[in-house]
Amino acid sequence: MVSASAMRVVQPTILSTFVGNRLLQSAQPLHQLFSYNPVPVATDLDYAKIPKELRVWRAHRAISILSTTNSKAPSPSELSVYLQLCSNSKSLNQGKHAHQKIIQCGLDQNPFIVTKLVQMYADCDDLVSSRKLFDNLLKPNVFAWTAILGFYSRHGMHEECVEAYVEMILNDVLPDGYVFPKVLRACAQLSCLKVGIVVHKDVIICGFELNLQVCNSLIDMYSKCDNIGSAKRVFDEMAGRDLWSWNSMISGYVCNGLLGLAVELFDCMNLGGCEPDIVTLNTVMDAYCRMGHCNKAKRIFEQIKAPNIISWTTLISGYSRIGSHEASLRIFRDMIGSSMVDPDLDSLSTVLVSCRHLGSLLNGKEIHGYGIKRESGITFYHSAGPALLTMYANCRRIHDATNVFKLMDPAHVVSWNAMILGFIDLGLEDLALDSFRRMQRARINVDQTTISTILPACNLKFGKQIHAFIRKISFDLVVPVWNALIHMYSKCGCIGSAYSVFSNMINRDLVSWNSMIGGFGMHGHGRAALHLLKEMNHSGICPNSVTFTSVLSACSHAGLVDEGLQVFHSMMKEYGVIPSMEHYACIVDMLARDGQLEDAVSFIHRMPLEPDKCIWGALLAACRAHQNVNVAKLAAEQLVQLEPGNAGHYVTLSNIYARAGRWDEAVQVRKQMEAQGSGSEAKPCKSERMVSASAMCVVQPKILSSLMGNCLRQSKQPVHQLFRYNPGPGSKHVSMQLSKRFSGLTNLLFNGSRNADKVLNTKRKRLRPGKISPHRPVPDHIPKPPYVKSKKPPGIASGPEVHDEKGIECMRASGRLAAQVLEFAGTLVKPGIKTDEIDQAVHQMIIDNGAYPSPLGYGGFPKSVCTSVNECICHGIPDSRALEDGDIINIDVTVYLNGYHGDTSATFFCGDVDDEGRKLVQVTKECLDKAISICAPGVELKKIGKTIQEHADKYRYGVVRQFVGHGVGRVFHADPVVLHFRNNETGRMVVNQTFTIEPMLTLGSFNPVMWDDNWTVVTEDGSLSAQFEHTILITEDGAEILTRC
Repeated sequence: MVSASAMRVVQPTILSTFVGNRLLQSAQPLHQLFSYNPVPVATDLDYAKIPKELRVWRAHRAISILSTTNSKAPSPSELSVYLQLCSNSKSLNQGKHAHQKIIQCGLDQNPFIVTKLVQMYADCDDLVSSRKLFDNLLKPNVFAWTAILGFYSRHGMHEECVEAYVEMILNDVLPDGYVFPKVLRACAQLSCLKVGIVVHKDVIICGFELNLQVCNSLIDMYSKCDNIGSAKRVFDEMAGRDLWSWNSMISGYVCNGLLGLAVELFDCMNLGGCEPDIVTLNTVMDAYCRMGHCNKAKRIFEQIKAPNIISWTTLISGYSRIGSHEASLRIFRDMIGSSMVDPDLDSLSTVLVSCRHLGSLLNGKEIHGYGIKRESGITFYHSAGPALLTMYANCRRIHDATNVFKLMDPAHVVSWNAMILGFIDLGLEDLALDSFRRMQRARINVDQTTISTILPACNLKFGKQIHAFIRKISFDLVVPVWNALIHMYSKCGCIGSAYSVFSNMINRDLVSWNSMIGGFGMHGHGRAALHLLKEMNHSGICPNSVTFTSVLSACSHAGLVDEGLQVFHSMMKEYGVIPSMEHYACIVDMLARDGQLEDAVSFIHRMPLEPDKCIWGALLAACRAHQNVNVAKLAAEQLVQLEPGNAGHYVTLSNIYARAGRWDEAVQVRKQMEAQGSGSEAKPCKSERMVSASAMCVVQPKILSSLMGNCLRQSKQPVHQLFRYNPGPGSKHVSMQLSKRFSGLTNLLFNGSRNADKVLNTKRKRLRPGKISPHRPVPDHIPKPPYVKSKKPPGIASGPEVHDEKGIECMRASGRLAAQVLEFAGTLVKPGIKTDEIDQAVHQMIIDNGAYPSPLGYGGFPKSVCTSVNECICHGIPDSRALEDGDIINIDVTVYLNGYHGDTSATFFCGDVDDEGRKLVQVTKECLDKAISICAPGVELKKIGKTIQEHADKYRYGVVRQFVGHGVGRVFHADPVVLHFRNNETGRMVVNQTFTIEPMLTLGSFNPVMWDDNWTVVTEDGSLSAQFEHTILITEDGAEILTRC
């Protein structure tokens, strides 16, 4: 034996022989640790305090003594100690040596020794040997069962654990305080509440309801089975609580979304004298982050003396979740700089998400490089690959994103999720949906991330299918999935369905509230948004910057100025949210929409931030609506300084001057616009066509020139290079010259290399104006639209035409009458009839049905219907010209019935029309039909133009760009503006919305020339033009044509 004094001064080199290279640190004297004392070492906790190296050494030493002892056989108690040492040190080989010694000593039939062997093999993860010995026991006791249950619990074999427990009960073995925690853990992992309740009853029957470990396990089980009330009752009835008790209850609240209660319990824990550990603080940090209180979470973080990787990752992900991606990236840098912990895959994935939102490619690439250095390629790409792929996709590094996808597992759901999100980030929703379908065909099981990612790309029909799918696969309790459903229904115009989803949510996070408030704001339900903000406050969820942007926007669109200002001030005083430019823009827009333009200007001057183009743009748009020239001039001047190359600001101000009758100023603004780009502008050619710009200044909303309107297609070429304005001598009119160079370029881009001269019918006479008859009267008893008494067009009304059930029925009635009138007008088309005669017949039929002919008096239009013959694109005024054999004529009918407009048109054949004319008319009708077929809730409006353009391109027809579809209903022309060519305009269709689609195609050039009547628009080269139009209603399943007989 080595003396104790020698052991006290043992050299590190000798110690290394036993415990490796690390110096053993223990409060026990070394002679107590190294001495052999064959008495039972009672608890697992005692062993847990002994370093693993020492446990292994003790097992080796015990077996060595056992092997060299020949004087007498070891006693069962000594063997029990040996086996316990093997169990604690996971020393399977030493345990097998002990088993051989037991057999040699003839103790292999001793139930006590066999039970210890079962425990040893189970603790050393040798289930086969453990189970074989267990099955040989005639009546296994609770200790043998505990060993088997412990193995199942440790290795995630939760179903086997529950089955073994049931078998134990059936064998009349009473469980104890060591059995219940293992079985309850299995119930928690299986979310099997019914079995957990049965086990709880057994706990009470067996008298362990006050056992500390059992109560802690019950809290954990009830929490994970979504029965937080029962968990709290167990917690409240505990005779005593330890740190695990508090941590389990706080964690249970957080997991169940009861974040406020989690924070309250943490405060009670401090008052109760229980010192929180790092697990507690990390959990509370997570609660604050989920509530959006990341600054409070950071204060908790600062209390942790040695933050671990979970602490850092929780804070990084919290800031990322609320959109503070700069802060998220900064904290990640602090973590790296602290050298306290190394980033793990979760932290790398989280910070890559922030890089994606910031578009920070350089930082993303640095993290990419760091990750593949620290982790193996397979491990890194399996975990961080999705975030990395979407980061590259958002930065439009498609090649890099593709390479990342190839390095990920193509059979794993996360790879597909990342690809779908990448497509959505790039605006390629069709490809995202196609990937989802391919994923299903490949039988790859979707998860909640898949559903949450794909829903924003869905239209209403597909979104409802996904909703049913969610119910089927039991994702209906996952909060992010609910949030995505709210967004989908809101986007598709089903705000009632969105609120129904929100109301049925058991748990809600910050995104849930923001999604629903944003949905109300999107639909102009200001008071509903305000009410929801109050509910949000009462729920304990703190509003963030996004919340207030949505509420202020809702107040703006609903005209709730006082309420909006109150929210804006409370945002700063009560919530400490510093207003951003978006918040200021909402206030300016709100004041300006309400006509308080001077107050809006005063507010802008008091802003602590330098106003940007959004601020001044909102003010200028309101000036156009309220016709405030002085404020408009101020806003336009500021916009010109911010964006001197944007001709739209000049045009808007010029239009405001023109509508106010201030023609000289309108001309001057046009000159300024021309001078701005004069250095690069070529002189116009003599062959350039002339269009009266006075007509463009008073252009009706249905006509949007390349310079007019807010929803125009943006050309990379400055507008001043496309058009020239020269005032005619002694005239207030302005001539607009449409350059031949631009005409040729656009024809080449959009119509290929087609030679327009080859498609012109040289036998057909060019259209000439005829004599216009006097204004036709309308009986006084027929209600008239508000614009009739004014010769100025009212402009496009802001906001879509979305109707309730009564409004829809009125729209159906007006649409049906318009269709009947159009059908009747078509029967009149024949050689020799005058277009004025068609107008007379249409006028009479409309007033006979108690309706008003909408075109009559609109902006001074003199007739009740538009008749556009041959090369006339639209807005032809009926006159004395007689139709000739071979003509084509578009008749555009709009009726105003019961306060609602119904708008439709069609192109008819007059006599024997040639093949090229018939083909043009046929394809134009097909364009309309195809465009209507793709309409549904949630579909982007730009897809209408894409569909029309693609079909027209097949036949090399031109698509007229200056005239658009529009919202229609209580007003003649409203948002949205529907472009009929490829475009990148934003906006989606919503349920119960009505608008027109009215493509105009040409055989040759699609460039328009306007006659001196300021209405009639013809093709530049005299080529034929055809048009068809319908008013449609967006329904939940698609689109309903309202103007069909």
